[in-house]
Amino acid sequence: MSFANAHQNIQRTIVNYAKTNYLPPSLLAILLAARQNNRITAEDTGKEAGKKRKLTLNYLPPTCSSTGTCEDDLCNTDGIKVEPEQKDFLVSKCTASNVIKIALNDNRDLDNVTLTEWHLGVFANEMQATRNKLALQVLTVLAANVGMFPDGTTSVKKAILADPRTGAFSPLGKALIEKVFLDTQMTNQPMVIGGDSVYVAQQMQSSGGVNQDGVNRGISAGTSLNNYFYDALINQVFASGENLVAFDPSMFKFISWNRNRGRFASDDTNFDPQKAFTAKDMYYKGAIIDPVTGLLWDLNAKYDDCSESWLYQFKLEWDMFFMPADTCVKPGVNGIFHFEGCELIEPTCPPTTGGGGA
Repeated sequence: MSFANAHQNIQRTIVNYAKTNYLPPSLLAILLAARQNNRITAEDTGKEAGKKRKLTLNYLPPTCSSTGTCEDDLCNTDGIKVEPEQKDFLVSKCTASNVIKIALNDNRDLDNVTLTEWHLGVFANEMQATRNKLALQVLTVLAANVGMFPDGTTSVKKAILADPRTGAFSPLGKALIEKVFLDTQMTNQPMVIGGDSVYVAQQMQSSGGVNQDGVNRGISAGTSLNNYFYDALINQVFASGENLVAFDPSMFKFISWNRNRGRFASDDTNFDPQKAFTAKDMYYKGAIIDPVTGLLWDLNAKYDDCSESWLYQFKLEWDMFFMPADTCVKPGVNGIFHFEGCELIEPTCPPTTGGGGA
């Protein structure tokens, strides 16, 4: 064997190789809506860290009719008694990662990678998969709670945002969505999660102009699609077709809750595996922040002495609270509406003609 063949390979470790910073747009929309809605807050589900409580919302429902007359005599009229109503909320859902196994022996000889970097790199890969799962679960809950339209119908209404052949943006589809909210007296800017038609409409707006009917298909006052979110997941939670869900952000609230907070948690926000190994800890109950969403996840760990491995799992307890109606609408109208767009038609090439010789 020559001396050259005795050399060892040069190795380079890339801990954060896999893409781990993708935020599903549907989850982004839900979290942005939660920030806008301060009717209830996460603190309302328990002021003591790690102690979950049921929230009872006391509220005055809207007054939906006026039967008073100028001839009413306050001395001889019983009047209409005004009383608050109540609705209970309790965080009841949970999303969890896989149970991650890291052998103790795999924490040795990490070269220039620190122990914390190695573990957090493993967590980042797992967090991406779990974040995608959370997005689908949240979107499924939203779709399951679609309400009636203000005219009392439950059938899906059409809202075509993009021409299925040319992809040209259609302001009429946006106008029809917003009219539904105006008919329910909901004046907040609606948020919309949709499939391909949303993506195409957003992309084609910048190249739009005034068409032959005098309609401006480009970006102009009142046609912005900033509150529209494209996510292919939306068509997974419905049976078929091109779907859109439009909602008033004040009518529901996403809230997360942490069990590993307060006096019983090993650590609230910091994670240091080296400290755990040095102290010969057999378990860990703390929390870790998802840097993409800002959500705080409970992180549990246990050392298995038989296999000489650490077992990790992070969990998020959460729920979506649907608020009682704040306008006078028909029962079943809750500010969440299901629309159907047109599926885009794949373009085809024109037929070719054969070339002729001399």
